[in-house]
Amino acid sequence: MRTSGDKRLRKLKNLISQRFGLIGASVELHYAALTALAVKIAAAALGFGSQILLAQLLGAEQYGLYSYFWVWIMVGGLVTSFGLSEAATRFIAEYRDTGKYDLAWGFIWNALSLTLITSVGLAVIGMSWAFVSEQTLPAGYLTLIVLALLCLPLMALQELMEGYALSFSWTGLGHIPPYVLRQALIMVLVLAFVLAGNTVTAATALLCVLLALFLSAGGQLVIFLRRTAKILPKTPLKTDRRHWMKTALPMLLASGFQLCLTFSDIIILGMFLDSATVALYFAATRITSQIAAVQFSVLSAVAQKMSSFKATDNLAALRELVHNSVRWIFWPTLAITVGILVAGWPLLWLFGAEFTAAYSLLPILALGLLVRASTGGAEDALKMVGYEYAEFKAKAASTGLNLVLNFSLIPWLGMHGAAIATTVSLIVYSIMIELMVRRYLGTSSFIGSLKRV
Repeated sequence: MRTSGDKRLRKLKNLISQRFGLIGASVELHYAALTALAVKIAAAALGFGSQILLAQLLGAEQYGLYSYFWVWIMVGGLVTSFGLSEAATRFIAEYRDTGKYDLAWGFIWNALSLTLITSVGLAVIGMSWAFVSEQTLPAGYLTLIVLALLCLPLMALQELMEGYALSFSWTGLGHIPPYVLRQALIMVLVLAFVLAGNTVTAATALLCVLLALFLSAGGQLVIFLRRTAKILPKTPLKTDRRHWMKTALPMLLASGFQLCLTFSDIIILGMFLDSATVALYFAATRITSQIAAVQFSVLSAVAQKMSSFKATDNLAALRELVHNSVRWIFWPTLAITVGILVAGWPLLWLFGAEFTAAYSLLPILALGLLVRASTGGAEDALKMVGYEYAEFKAKAASTGLNLVLNFSLIPWLGMHGAAIATTVSLIVYSIMIELMVRRYLGTSSFIGSLKRV
């Protein structure tokens, strides 16, 4: 029996089909991309709301400290998931489509166990070091370090669960818990703390993050396991750990390099400049990060389909999907970029009057993100079809350049040096990806080289 929700879903897919002239898998891809974009828009609204709330309540210095440790939580969560989140999008989709259910279950449980054991172990080691080194740490840092390390296993779990959900094209389950629910919970918890008459500090904010991670990641895991049990037949587990890790390692390194490209500027700023300056720069990056919303949404929808085309040797469909992803990503991204530049000053003002000093960073940061969008889903295509080492090389080279530029320019140009370093690195990365797509896939992924259809 179909529910009213099923009927609404079917009507939406029919509307997409009629509006864009699509059939079959194309309808599913557009629906998944639109779902991801809707989630991203909601996440952007909540993200802005939570960041503005924290900036207003904490002040620039405490907000800078919170931002600095939040970045480390994100980096740690990705590292301790070993790249298995991205590998899941490839392997689980492939095993499901080819009927290898024993390998699918084997991957799910092995990756989950490895991620939790490693992240918990690293957190214990980190806390032990923090307590031993307490006397040498700046005032208040011990509490911040402990809270950040407690967040680490939950962040790693949520990183892994996102890849698991996307391997089944469950876009809502993959994105709503980390990007919508977690943000909403942080806001609710912070407001509850304020209404209870307490003073909000960076430590308070990290405590709210910890509780939000526990609720959102835990719920995501439970829902995923229940859904998967209904989809995949129960079989004895079969493992191929060597192949999984051989594939996941370059994905981990590539993702690590991507995080470095995204956050090394903030980390290195924290080494040379005060927390208030870090807060200004972080606020600017939160605004420009919305430029990547469309790219994020489209890639979430097409990644597992790229893997499926590779598994069935349908290279013509793969190339067509790469071309379409470029068009789907670039033109909406260009519109968003213009909107961000127009609305940037008042958005920064919402963080606090002093944050408007960061407006001059927005055009610099936006340029790098727009150039990256001009190659669409090329980097995911390389990963999903077995050329993950190519993407790894591109990110390794651009990350090395990024670090050199950040350490060279930040002492000289401050925040603007960090923005220039990030943008130059993204441009170099995009050029390398385009050259690799031409070499390995025999086609182009650059918006300027595609024929109009």
